[in-house]
Amino acid sequence: MARNVLRQVKNVIYRLKRNYGLTVVFYKITGDQYDFKTGEVDRDAEAHTVKRCVVLPFKELKKFEYDLAYIATSKNFTYGALYDYRSRILMLDKDDISVDITDDMYCVFNSERYQIKEINLSEDQQAYLIIVTRIDGDV
Repeated sequence: MARNVLRQVKNVIYRLKRNYGLTVVFYKITGDQYDFKTGEVDRDAEAHTVKRCVVLPFKELKKFEYDLAYIATSKNFTYGALYDYRSRILMLDKDDISVDITDDMYCVFNSERYQIKEINLSEDQQAYLIIVTRIDGDV
């Protein structure tokens, strides 16, 4: 019975990939090079492309953060930031990518960069459920 259920999950992921799949590129940073004179940082990254990754609709919240001095001393307001916090869920088959996804990676799709916040594996260890976030700020 469990084998049939897991096969059904694989079929559902396949149908979702066909209907809602987008091309997503996962990047893993492999090294940094610092230029101490100019202050520039060159990062080397490996790119891993997934042709059909299920990208579910995003949830967007408007958040405000207070400056640490305001929180610590309860004095008059000094500084803060208003930003949009966008969260999405990605689903992909483990066979679609050649490396294991880790939380130190980031991904790009629709010309937007998302940071990986949480990674979950399916029961049969054959699919990823990934929560990614993006922050757009107005300072």
